[in-house]
Amino acid sequence: MIKQEDKVPRVMWKMNLLQRAMDTWGVDAQMDMVVEECAELIMAIQHYKRNRVDINKIGEEMADVKIMIDQFHTIDALSNTIHIKEMEKLTRLKERLDAHDAKVKT
Repeated sequence: MIKQEDKVPRVMWKMNLLQRAMDTWGVDAQMDMVVEECAELIMAIQHYKRNRVDINKIGEEMADVKIMIDQFHTIDALSNTIHIKEMEKLTRLKERLDAHDAKVKT
């Protein structure tokens, strides 16, 4: 388990690294990379469903997609939009789950 005092330096290290990647390759190149990584995740899921790869391959590809998405959090305006839309979608998910639970209980 990561100690609380270790979290801030790790987060700062990660954000600096992600910013460096965005600065080095630029938004357009990183958008191409996020598309590529998403495609690889899709393929890993399909291969998993056909018993061609194990679950670890999905985890690897999800990590790649998450890293690419996290890079876009280095762009303040986009980061704000991501957070706002994420909260809207989480709220909608909660409402759906609450409605589902209420339906199941009746």
